[in-house]
Amino acid sequence: MLLEAQNPDNKVYYRLGEVGYTREGVSFAVGDSAPVCIVTEGRGTMPVSYKGKTYYVCCSGCKDLFNEDPEAILAEAAERQKAKDKK
Repeated sequence: MLLEAQNPDNKVYYRLGEVGYTREGVSFAVGDSAPVCIVTEGRGTMPVSYKGKTYYVCCSGCKDLFNEDPEAILAEAAERQKAKDKK
């Protein structure tokens, strides 16, 4: 979803924000090469560090989410990995 506003002076539209979603079972920004985003499992493009270990995220939103509560993100990633290992 794209949120835009129109400048009343010159009638030009400008972007305020963009929100996307991913269907369950479909990873966001998946690629063939590593690293992998710790949040979405998409292509990790930005390093983040926690307790001396480096992880990767795909965007500034994931980076902010990771930095807010890295323990929760790492726990969710571990649960996803457990579910994959059971298959």
